[in-house]
Amino acid sequence: MNVGSFKEKMQRILRCEVAISVLAVFMLMSSNEMAANTPWTHLRSTPQDSTYVLPMRQYLSIRAYNIIKTTDLQVRNRDVGQPLIFRPNNGLGIGLGFTYKILALDLGFVIPATMRYRGDNPTTKFDLLSTLYGKKHVFDLTLQYYEGYDLANANAIFDGNPPQSALAMRSDISSVDLALSYLYVMNHDKFSFQASFLGDVIQRKSAGSVTIHGFAGLYGLSADSALVRHEFGNGLDRQAHITQVTNLSTGTGIGYAHTFVLPRNFFITLSGAPLLMLNATLAEVNHPEYDDIEDTRFNMRLFTRNAVGYNAKRFYLIFNLIYDNFLVRAGEETRIDYAPLKMKLFFGYRIGKDL
Repeated sequence: MNVGSFKEKMQRILRCEVAISVLAVFMLMSSNEMAANTPWTHLRSTPQDSTYVLPMRQYLSIRAYNIIKTTDLQVRNRDVGQPLIFRPNNGLGIGLGFTYKILALDLGFVIPATMRYRGDNPTTKFDLLSTLYGKKHVFDLTLQYYEGYDLANANAIFDGNPPQSALAMRSDISSVDLALSYLYVMNHDKFSFQASFLGDVIQRKSAGSVTIHGFAGLYGLSADSALVRHEFGNGLDRQAHITQVTNLSTGTGIGYAHTFVLPRNFFITLSGAPLLMLNATLAEVNHPEYDDIEDTRFNMRLFTRNAVGYNAKRFYLIFNLIYDNFLVRAGEETRIDYAPLKMKLFFGYRIGKDL
């Protein structure tokens, strides 16, 4: 692909994405205002219904946690059932943190022994999947840079006899994922994400809420050569010989979240949102028989944020999961999907004489 032509196409796509992002923000602001008595009501700090939500931020809370974060990439041909699944070289992270009033801090590190490839093999360079939880507003920030991928389902692709090149960690494959997502909780007086994902409040009664979402993001992947150095002799050849992918997306949608409060301080939180996404994809294919992939269309993003745990006044133990699935159809034959995932298990203890 000509470099000048590539830049021109990217600029046109970016202008379109910016316009759609502005429209999505306007729709979210309008929705917030319609849900309030006045245009500025949602900006004021108002207490939640204490019969449903009990704040615990006035106590110092210390916690220990472990965490797994990753972003898998799937490339498939419409007519071939088996996708190519690429996975970065991630491991299990552990850490300590605390919460007190408006302050919250977690510090951790990845355990090298939990990585599939170690030593001189490539590892994750930078990985930030962070969430800011408020009473009404939730922001998800993704800043990921991975260097080093392997073909996770090589045995299935090659019928149990993969070549050594398909099993090796590819240090030449790198990716970047930049995204910002926003969520507005309609029934914020009675429902709290903070109870299930921070543990700094307690959900006392079961409650749910409609959620309004908006997001924008950029995903890119590049390799020095074909993603799979092999001739398949079928529809996978075009997808296997991709060397670069650039994907821009923005969108909005409506979801629902609900916390079920169980006996003895246990709870389950389930949420989901099917989001409409304007998606623009450019992919370079290093094969003389196939053209590069250029496509702009509406696709879907499936988002879920779930938790299960125990949350009492003194102790809390919570497992939560945040999972995205960007379902990207790029052209009539190609699907290039990616799925950020964050799983966290943490134990907390609150310090206070009157607990």
